[in-house]
Amino acid sequence: MQTLIVGAILCFFWKNYSFRPSKGIFLGVILGVIGIALWILPSYLYDALGYTEETVGGLKYFGFAPRDDGFDPSVLIPEFGVAGYWGATIFRFLRAVVVVALVEELFWRGFLMRFLINPNGNYWKVPFGKPRLLSYLVITASFVLIHQPVDYLGALLFGSLMYWLAYRTKSLAACVVMHGVANLLMGIYALQFGEFGLW
Repeated sequence: MQTLIVGAILCFFWKNYSFRPSKGIFLGVILGVIGIALWILPSYLYDALGYTEETVGGLKYFGFAPRDDGFDPSVLIPEFGVAGYWGATIFRFLRAVVVVALVEELFWRGFLMRFLINPNGNYWKVPFGKPRLLSYLVITASFVLIHQPVDYLGALLFGSLMYWLAYRTKSLAACVVMHGVANLLMGIYALQFGEFGLW
């Protein structure tokens, strides 16, 4: 329901969004791959190096933790069959790749990045991607804090790359693409390796 309702709202207001210039799309794809690889790496190393919750020590604060507890669509198969599995999985991907990428980038970079630069004036006239230290700190810290502590480092690195992309390309479209590619790859990785806590 969340995916459908928010998706419908996004479509209704579509004419109010400005995705131009559309340059930097390829850079967005590349940074999406790099950003999510950095996010996933500690989880991968946790398994590859044979850590346990007892042996990982302080590394748990840098993302080294088991990530198997989370959304596992296979639990729907006994009651809803394969159709339930694929229905839930498809909607999960639609939510993460399309809805979340659009909503978060419209908010973080489309609105808040501008608002923090000129909160008492017409912030919509602030060019997209205009950098300021305060907006970087507030947006990146906020992005980090909406995630669980085990993801703080990944969110910090990803949020920093995203901010740089907005500054470098001046393109909301590139930011949405980066976010969407990252969420797509994270979902694929979570399903492939049973790291359901990642998404």
